[in-house]
Amino acid sequence: MPNERPLCITVVVVADENPEALRATLVALFALEDPDLECVVVDLSRTKRCADVVAAAALPVVYRPLPGWREVCEARNMGMLHGTGDAYALLTAGAEPAPSWAPAVRRLLADRAVGAVACRVLGHRSRYDDALEPELVGAFRASGARVDNFSSPVSTRRVLHASEEAFVVRRDAVLAVGRFDPAYGSPADFHVADYCARLAQRDFATVFDAAATVVFGAGHAPARDASRRAEFVRARNHAYFLVKNLGPRPTFLVWFLTGGGLAAKVVGAFSAVVIAGPVYRNRIGRILVGGASGEGGTWPQRR
Repeated sequence: MPNERPLCITVVVVADENPEALRATLVALFALEDPDLECVVVDLSRTKRCADVVAAAALPVVYRPLPGWREVCEARNMGMLHGTGDAYALLTAGAEPAPSWAPAVRRLLADRAVGAVACRVLGHRSRYDDALEPELVGAFRASGARVDNFSSPVSTRRVLHASEEAFVVRRDAVLAVGRFDPAYGSPADFHVADYCARLAQRDFATVFDAAATVVFGAGHAPARDASRRAEFVRARNHAYFLVKNLGPRPTFLVWFLTGGGLAAKVVGAFSAVVIAGPVYRNRIGRILVGGASGEGGTWPQRR
């Protein structure tokens, strides 16, 4: 039987105002010497510095400038539209794939039941990481808080969500599930968790494997926006995520969280946390939280 063609991976990199981080990612991709990789750069910066980095890159790059855009979800959607691969690797600028990354991704996606790969991320510690529970990866606590632990060295396992800095999804899964939800504002916390939930509702698994490693070098990890506006958007995204994926879905909350102006979103976030919060936390405890194995629970199926 003839050998099958290797899985072609489209790497979509969203670049902002850090050209050195973009350069590090492109250099690491070139160093892989993988003929079945292609790269799309979506540039959100207002200057030409990232364009200059792309022009000097040693590998072919599809370049799509979107100056002034702040929405990561829409940028990633745009990048996938310009890719021709069998899978899309969505990387934040600064992420450097290790030599084991591409072979691990292809090995995991050879299983047609696997829709996405949650990559191991080193050099960028999330505030959700818990070094005391290295076996607990891509999970949720009964309180509704995420547990990332995406620096864990554990072997292949199913997870409930993936890192927003390095996430790989099959093309056929994207065709079945659709694009990232643009209702998740920037900073786009929970947009990947939302996508993993939607994949699960279409019977696609998300798996984590330590061999699928990306590394952020010194100074290349994305900075966390600690402004009051950013913290509000994170809280609002969390509320929207719970309302959308754990149901029931009160229409007034969905409208408040996704439509209207800032005042409406404030009311919606407050309502979701104060009024509906206990209901969703209870559902997390019953549905999503797994045992000590760290395998997690399952997302509720849509009817």
